[in-house]
Amino acid sequence: MKIITSLFKMNLFRRRKTKKNSTVHKVRSERRKRYLSQVFGSFFSQRKTQILILFVVVMLSTLFLSVYYIVFKSGIFDIKVIDVYGSSTIDREVKNFLESYKEKNIIILDVKGISDNVLKKWNALSKVFIYKDFPQTLRIELIENSPVAIIAQPNGIFLVDSETRIVGQMEGPKLELN
Repeated sequence: MKIITSLFKMNLFRRRKTKKNSTVHKVRSERRKRYLSQVFGSFFSQRKTQILILFVVVMLSTLFLSVYYIVFKSGIFDIKVIDVYGSSTIDREVKNFLESYKEKNIIILDVKGISDNVLKKWNALSKVFIYKDFPQTLRIELIENSPVAIIAQPNGIFLVDSETRIVGQMEGPKLELN
């Protein structure tokens, strides 16, 4: 007991009363800060890094989910209007064919596949241009083949374009060729 009392008298365990602005107080607070940073510093810096990484991951995932919802699920980019122009003879038929694409997302729409399908179905067309007018309009421009020759066959009279594709068939009498 005498040893502990003597240590307290030597001021080793007792906190000394010093003024806050004194140099002794500043030195002691700096020593305390250094000691705490040595003991707990790596723990807190790792913790800060982990919290920062977690925050960035949460923010990026929130941003990704928001964009996904707006683009794919909200209906903002669903096709509402289909405009077909360029050919007076088959505009209505092409528009009726493309009605199945209404209410589909304009961003993920396969433009090349649609134009190939239209060109396969109508031989009278040479080119099909599809334009996406955001957010909800699809414009289709049709370019017709112009016939350059008439070919008479036993099964009918056909119109042929410059690439030797049959563009159309003319009404008329059937020919008998010998």
